[in-house]
Amino acid sequence: MMLYAIGLALAASTPDTFNSALAGGDLPAADTAIRAMIDEGARTSDVYYNLGNLRYRQDRLPEAMLAWQCAAALAPRDPDVQANLDIARRKLTDRYEIAPQAPIWAPWQRALTPDEGQWIGAGIAGLALCALAFGGVRARVPGAGLAGLGLWVAFGGLAAGAKLPVAVVQTPTKVTSDLGGGSTLFPLGAGAEVRVVDKGGGELLVALPDGRRGWLAASAVALADPATGCLIDGK
Repeated sequence: MMLYAIGLALAASTPDTFNSALAGGDLPAADTAIRAMIDEGARTSDVYYNLGNLRYRQDRLPEAMLAWQCAAALAPRDPDVQANLDIARRKLTDRYEIAPQAPIWAPWQRALTPDEGQWIGAGIAGLALCALAFGGVRARVPGAGLAGLGLWVAFGGLAAGAKLPVAVVQTPTKVTSDLGGGSTLFPLGAGAEVRVVDKGGGELLVALPDGRRGWLAASAVALADPATGCLIDGK
């Protein structure tokens, strides 16, 4: 089964090294090259997409899921990222598609990154200010409404950015009923995606799409946070 591929948009210092190594089947060299790009700050959706492709070829499926979730956090509308996630899920024991999170009062944020929501909202508010400043008396009511819409959209982006990211289980674990222990509710296999609701004491409160929730060890999962590099122990 072939993965969907998109063009590379990698850091200027090492793309040729990565491309050549991958094309030649030298996966260790490709791994070194792409980790160097991430360490140098090339943390774009394309980089994480291709990190996921590399991890998939290395049979490191949980890490591939993590990398593609990081790509999805930066490019939620990219169909290739979603297609690869769907392909990988078919190989998992626990298959849960975690939908993009958004406040209930800002459903459009599911199709946007937090930054996009803030910038779009700021743009709308800026147009409203121009209407209020130069549109005269007749522009006051629509201008005020447009300003309110802009603030609504912007705060939707801020609220989405404040939420904890999706996590991907890296080693099989169990979900318990209480922080610090309690009864075992259900197991989760490596590669499973979970929504993080809360954290504390080295554990995470997670939720699944079917409504189940509970606590698991934070050490068993990795957060799909592009800012961290989306690498497991730098390996």
